[in-house]
Amino acid sequence: MKDFLAKYKPELIIFFIAVIVRVIFFYIALKEVNFQPADLRADGYYEIADNLLKFGVFSRDVSGQLLPDSIRTPGLPALIYSSYRLFNTALPFFFLQIIASGLIPVLARRLALKSKLRPALASLIASFLIFEPLGLSLTAKMLSEIFFTFFFLLSLLWLLNFLQIFFSGTNEKGREYWFLAASAVSAGVAALIRPSIYLLPVFLIAAWLGAGALKKKLYLKPALLFFFFFYIIVLPWYVRNYRVFGNFSFTSVQDQVLFTALSPSLVSLRDNVGYPEGQRRFFLQNGFDYFPEVYLDTAGWFRERSVPFILGHPKELVKMSVISVITFFTHDGVLEFQGNMGWASSLRGMPHFLDLLFSPWSQKINLMIGILKSPALAIVFMRAVWSVIFLSLVFSSIYLIKKKRLNPELGLFLFICIYFSLTTISNGLAVNSRFRFPINSLILIIALKGVSSWNRERGRKIIKEKI
Repeated sequence: MKDFLAKYKPELIIFFIAVIVRVIFFYIALKEVNFQPADLRADGYYEIADNLLKFGVFSRDVSGQLLPDSIRTPGLPALIYSSYRLFNTALPFFFLQIIASGLIPVLARRLALKSKLRPALASLIASFLIFEPLGLSLTAKMLSEIFFTFFFLLSLLWLLNFLQIFFSGTNEKGREYWFLAASAVSAGVAALIRPSIYLLPVFLIAAWLGAGALKKKLYLKPALLFFFFFYIIVLPWYVRNYRVFGNFSFTSVQDQVLFTALSPSLVSLRDNVGYPEGQRRFFLQNGFDYFPEVYLDTAGWFRERSVPFILGHPKELVKMSVISVITFFTHDGVLEFQGNMGWASSLRGMPHFLDLLFSPWSQKINLMIGILKSPALAIVFMRAVWSVIFLSLVFSSIYLIKKKRLNPELGLFLFICIYFSLTTISNGLAVNSRFRFPINSLILIIALKGVSSWNRERGRKIIKEKI
């Protein structure tokens, strides 16, 4: 025990501080809803758990029809269901979520160290994640991001353990394949919580086989093992969807966002109208005067109307892609945090950025003074912080590639960052910081690695010039 405490002292301190901060924040958020944990629900996960408890049906429907759902995956509803089934309250769910959230900075530090980042910088990343506003606000909501991020980062850590043993050439008596299996299983669990990575293993395996081909080696065994263990975890959900909807697919969320988010966003850009108006026009164009739910049995119909429309507007799609990627990497996520803190009322009536940009100078000054005197200043500050981080990520990626210092770990992280940012484009103008949250640590690792390497190289050049 003494050796364990000595070896993992930084991680234990990080975990302890993170949990304390999250417990305090959760108490404040709970106070805002009169200590009713069920009032911290969001996105239909609680409703699914409630319908499972009462009727045994996986449905978000609260109208009584109990239409089966294919947009949400079963991971998070299962956790909420278990909390109510065993304890008749959501508090055990939130307790587990606080623990998982407290472990995210710990996993981020371990990943940073595995990526050859200096311990001080690895601890800096963990410290940032302890107090990052969005991470705190997500801990106090029934949303998928915390548990998804925990299992996803755990999967990456085990995958790095496998890669380092596999490529070191040391004889571990097959121990490395236990890491590979654990990584695949963790990734599968993460996909059941949030489906955004259900296709990622296919791309990772393709990249793995491609890297092997460049070295004139066939890495077929580890690729097949990862594929097998991942899909054996998610396969039951494919089977369930086939039995319920007659469609052997994992989720209908992609067809949902193409029709209800990306297509309306393109209308918004084309017609120069707001996003809600763009949605209204696109829905009416397709015979809807309400927000349609897309399930797997009707997904094909919606796909036939959204995909041709999207491909028929290439100029708007390119513009939307640029906006989406920039928003993905720079959105602050502070507003939700302030709502949990009870500051939402003080933010009502605050100007939109465009109002500030196009208003007369006399009005600009008054608007800026109002922002400086309000909690909105935190939004401006965090938006600036993430903008700097994004620029550092771009600089670091180019620098590390140019200098041939992008090690396999950082290459994997950059690949994942690109995957998340590109797949998020389908959400159009609805993109926000929650989509980026699972890879915040990977972004910070790449950004700090490149900037610190550049700074050391610059320092050596200055010393040589003085000599």
